[in-house]
Amino acid sequence: MVRGAAEEFIERFATDDVRAAVYWLLDNGYMLAGSQIATSDWSAALVYSGDAEVHVGVERSQWYLDIAPAPGEPPIPYDLLVAAQRAQTYWDSFPADMGVGLPGHARQLPPGLSWRGTLPDVLAWINGRDVAEAIDRARDQRYVVMWPDAPKAKQLRQCWRAQRLPTPDQT
Repeated sequence: MVRGAAEEFIERFATDDVRAAVYWLLDNGYMLAGSQIATSDWSAALVYSGDAEVHVGVERSQWYLDIAPAPGEPPIPYDLLVAAQRAQTYWDSFPADMGVGLPGHARQLPPGLSWRGTLPDVLAWINGRDVAEAIDRARDQRYVVMWPDAPKAKQLRQCWRAQRLPTPDQT
C-alpha cells in the first residue's frame, strides 16, 4: 500500500483526534513504515516509525493506538501507557462509568482525554526510567478492572490492600 492510500484513508475515515495525532506524528519526524488497508471490512493498520513505533488502526469503527518503545519491539496498548505516564491508577484514567467520549475522539477515550493531547508526552516518557514497572502496574490494574472475580484479580487486590495501595473498589 503506498503512502498516499494511507493518507487518503486517514483523511476520509479517521476521527478528528486520530487525524490530528497522525498529522502530529508526520510533522515530528515519524514516517509511514507500513500499512494494510481493507476497505471491504473497514479496517486498517498503519505503522509510523521514528524514535518509537506508533501503531494506528481501526477495525469496525473502533480506533486503536499502540506504541512500541523502539521500532521492532512489541507494541504496548495506549490505555496502559496513558495511565502509567500520568502516574494514575488505571480506573482513575479510564473509569468504568466514563460515559460517551467527546465527538471526534476515539470512542474508548473518556471525556477530556485525546490522542493528540497525550501522544507527545507519552512518546517523550516511554523510554524513561521505571517505565516498564509503571506499565506492569497499569496492566495489573486493568486486569483487576476487567476481570474482578478472577483469582489473579483477588490476589492482586489482597496484595495492594496489604501494602495500603488503592484498589478499584475504594473509588
